[in-house]
Amino acid sequence: MPSSRLLRLLSAGLAGCFLLMGAGAPKGANPWRSTINVSHNAIIRMGINPDFIVAARVSKDAERVVLAEHRPGSDSMLHVLGAKGAYLYGVAVPSPQLADFALSADGKKAFLVGNYGTRFYTADLLKRTSALIFSSLPDSPGFRALPPIGIWNSPKGPLVYGLFYESDKVSRDLAFASIAEGAAPAPAFITSALEKEFKQVISYALHPELSSVLIVHQDPQPLDPAAPKPKVRHLSYADAAGRRVALDSAKDILSAGWLPDGKTLAYVRKDEGEGELILREIDGKPKTLARGDLFSPAFMKGGRWIVVSMMQEKKQEVWAADRLSGEMLHMDLPEGACIYSASEDGSGLVVWGGWGLRAFRFK
Repeated sequence: MPSSRLLRLLSAGLAGCFLLMGAGAPKGANPWRSTINVSHNAIIRMGINPDFIVAARVSKDAERVVLAEHRPGSDSMLHVLGAKGAYLYGVAVPSPQLADFALSADGKKAFLVGNYGTRFYTADLLKRTSALIFSSLPDSPGFRALPPIGIWNSPKGPLVYGLFYESDKVSRDLAFASIAEGAAPAPAFITSALEKEFKQVISYALHPELSSVLIVHQDPQPLDPAAPKPKVRHLSYADAAGRRVALDSAKDILSAGWLPDGKTLAYVRKDEGEGELILREIDGKPKTLARGDLFSPAFMKGGRWIVVSMMQEKKQEVWAADRLSGEMLHMDLPEGACIYSASEDGSGLVVWGGWGLRAFRFK
């Protein structure tokens, strides 16, 4: 059975990170090939506690997988797995509370955020070294990332979502800060007053050109515990110039993201009926690509293939949807809850759950 931590991560939608990039395979042919297959017991034999895996990231063409393990009361660890799941080595990171990490495009470095968004680290996976590069005390001048915490290796370098605490006031702007060794975090994208406008941010997706952001947000919960709690989530667009567009409202909206062209976005919406995988442009009409009890979409190879989960008879299944034809291909993973993440260029996918870990190379 998957751990309670795994189920919490799954429900939080951490698998819904969009890493968008390439062209797909011919219709009817599986666009993926398995490169790494490691069982749950094999992970334990490697000295890794599956209950404390924070995240897994995969390199280009799924040649390597890096696991981040939070170890209570001691340093966190990055574990590097190679061909067929062979354990290569580990790198200690001086973080007592690791939150998330991203790999560089070449897979040689890792960028990490920990301690509830107050500390940032870099790790050299070739030299097998790591270092703290910035720290900020909560509610003090500086930068602090707040939930939902995430890190993305953008064209301008690693970016972390957060708030900026100034000398005698608190900035309530939604911001993405670049993290560089030897320097304090610097804003790469910032919009005015979004934290005040959107009280409860669930997830976000920054435009590939760092010019705007998609935000999934929920109505504030009532103070009276007996009052009905709103279950509507909203998808909104905001840019640095102040433009706001309300795109959709549903009982649940999951994991919005951009295709590489920067014009088309995709998301899963659920209302009273079944879920829908939606494609649209900001000023265009929504188009339904697939229907079902869907969640956690991730783009592969330029957005041609969209990996998406579907609940079937209370069991999670993973499918690949062809964006051009609407064809759905079943990925035939072991039974049980799982989380997945794509490589930065969309050529690799790593999937992990209570049954173990597998990586795939997409054509």
